Amino acid sequence: MEFGVDEDSARWVGNFQPGGTRFSAVFTDAGGREATVLAGGQGYRVNVVTGALLGEFGGDIESAIDVPGMGCVVFLSPTDVELHRTGGRAVWRSRRISWDGFRNLSLQGDELKGEAWMFDGTWHPFTVALATGAVEGGSYYEAQQVQGP
Repeated sequence: MEFGVDEDSARWVGNFQPGGTRFSAVFTDAGGREATVLAGGQGYRVNVVTGALLGEFGGDIESAIDVPGMGCVVFLSPTDVELHRTGGRAVWRSRRISWDGFRNLSLQGDELKGEAWMFDGTWHPFTVALATGAVEGGSYYEAQQVQGP
């Protein structure tokens, strides 16, 4: 991937080791000086001007949803959700929501809604509050179970 701030700046090429999925994308911050590069599900934060690696995350990211009104991006692995500010910092990572996959994802106000896959082939609705990462519903109930006496 080739980077440069504008036509007059020096250009550089970055090769990014892919992770374990087929999802690839690039998100830039508002100033265009930093970028989040997703290569096969592996996330890299880079300084677009210098080429410096600022951080790594993920490895199993399967999709991402830009939330420009909040200045953030939501990254989805097969089991949970992580929110990063457009500048690259992780804000929160949800508890495990799904056994292995999501579908019918949508942003509704300040919430992410969708369905989480259960090992018996069923799909279960869930909601994630984007401000806090709090989850309601989903298919992975281990964190919600109450132990008996």
